[in-house]
Amino acid sequence: MKAPEAFESPIGPRIKNYLALKRALGRRAIWMAYILRGVDRFLVSCRATDLTRDAFAVWAESMASVHASTRRTRLRAVYQFCVLPMRGPPTPLCPIRRSFRLWHLGRFPTSIR
Repeated sequence: MKAPEAFESPIGPRIKNYLALKRALGRRAIWMAYILRGVDRFLVSCRATDLTRDAFAVWAESMASVHASTRRTRLRAVYQFCVLPMRGPPTPLCPIRRSFRLWHLGRFPTSIR
């Protein structure tokens, strides 16, 4: 049997509920759990009481060495976590989606004639 995920930050219960909801809807949420575990560890290391805009900005800046598409995927996963309406206290953070720049613009598919 797999050990339950342990989240140590103050938002740990919300992360656990969010992942349980995603899994109940049929998602495996492996990468989402990995990303949110990283955010959890970051909040613990900073001794933050909650995920605020400032804490989010510092976390986003800490990923400077990560590839642009990976960084955008992680930012988007945390954005989705913050936007989902949860039953409980309101989340103090809702990142501005326009601040997620398109770091890598892929090529548009071309039609073959």
